[in-house]
Amino acid sequence: MSAATTPRLTGTEVCALRDLRLRPRGRPASGAGLLAMLVASTLPLMGCGQYDASADERALRRVVQSAQYDVAAKVFRNRRRLSFTGDLDSEATDHGRPGRTRPSTFAVLLRFIANNNLTRPASRLPEVKPDLAAFLSDGRVLKTIWLGHSTFLVLIGGKVILFDPVLSDYASPVSGFIKRFQPPVLSVSDLPDIDTIVISHDHYDHLDYDTIVRFRGRKTRFLVPLGVGAHLRGWGIAPEHITELDWWQEVKRGELRFTLTPAQHFSGRGLTSRNATLWGSWVVRSADHRMFFSGDGGYDNHFKKIGRLFGPFDIVFLENGQYSPDWPLIHLLPKDGARAFRDLQGKRLMPVHWGMFDLSTHNWYDPIEAMSRLAKQHGFALVAPKLGEIVDVKRDRVFPAWWRLVMHRDRPARSHRSITPLDHTAR
Repeated sequence: MSAATTPRLTGTEVCALRDLRLRPRGRPASGAGLLAMLVASTLPLMGCGQYDASADERALRRVVQSAQYDVAAKVFRNRRRLSFTGDLDSEATDHGRPGRTRPSTFAVLLRFIANNNLTRPASRLPEVKPDLAAFLSDGRVLKTIWLGHSTFLVLIGGKVILFDPVLSDYASPVSGFIKRFQPPVLSVSDLPDIDTIVISHDHYDHLDYDTIVRFRGRKTRFLVPLGVGAHLRGWGIAPEHITELDWWQEVKRGELRFTLTPAQHFSGRGLTSRNATLWGSWVVRSADHRMFFSGDGGYDNHFKKIGRLFGPFDIVFLENGQYSPDWPLIHLLPKDGARAFRDLQGKRLMPVHWGMFDLSTHNWYDPIEAMSRLAKQHGFALVAPKLGEIVDVKRDRVFPAWWRLVMHRDRPARSHRSITPLDHTAR
């Protein structure tokens, strides 16, 4: 679609692509992450008029020209059309098999309410206060520091990259919901100078207002999927510091090349903005190293294509957590993660998207336990550092199963059901 034929976007459509700082301070409450998201989705949109509509409209013209954007429905689409919980629509098929019947929202909520798994650790997870001088000491070495969930630092090509930074207390627009397990091992003020922040999508556990606004006025550049830049501009990040990409588009920053690659997921920070912004995974390449970050998403054929075009990868940061049999196509179950890792031609797998927030019903330790067993079964290198631990990626070593000490200490005598059997695949 050419710019000349692009329909003019209404003010409502421009507003739908913004996070509108929905941060009501209601009574703190306990509950599952899904319930918090449902509450957030019913909140009214406020404050749209305070932003510059002309700047966003220019950016949104790129949105409607994307091959991933359904102009009629005004939403982005996956390769396979998925419902809200990640099930295939009735007219779609999953590798030739009919799409599965989507469980009702009520049924999913009942499972959350009745769940008795240990979704949060009863005591702190072990952590290491990183020596940032040591982390920055040799820019030729590929290094990483995991800060919990999908937030991690990478030193590559002499540049410091921060992925999906969420360093505030809650991964939610409402205080009291989705509280982090423990304070971050590094606060925003503790971080080294960040060259680039990379965002995979706009969900609250990946794009955090309180963290992002701390970078206003800095030289840090932001790389985001199409549409996500509207959030950042609304929060005061300079437009010239934001680059928005479509799937398979690439940008060069010095010697580094960043490519936004597909993911099978969804987006949205409220009821009216469902799939209004794009989501994706990322490939980062220097002269000496290659890495992949999955963002969020279920298994599909894009992993093989990414591996074929950009692999082999020195390290793959792969989501491994917050999955459920109720939404198997928007989050990788462990066995599907191992399958994706093989498709990507990865040399080392570092599980992320676990260890800091409870957004599903599995035990907090199920993701890493399952992936640890799969690594042993299939013979691949598992990178499983403690929070804050510096990892020299190419200096291979065996990581101790530190989570088991916490698991056995916290677990009551009664057994807890695991929902992550190794033979459970998305269907």
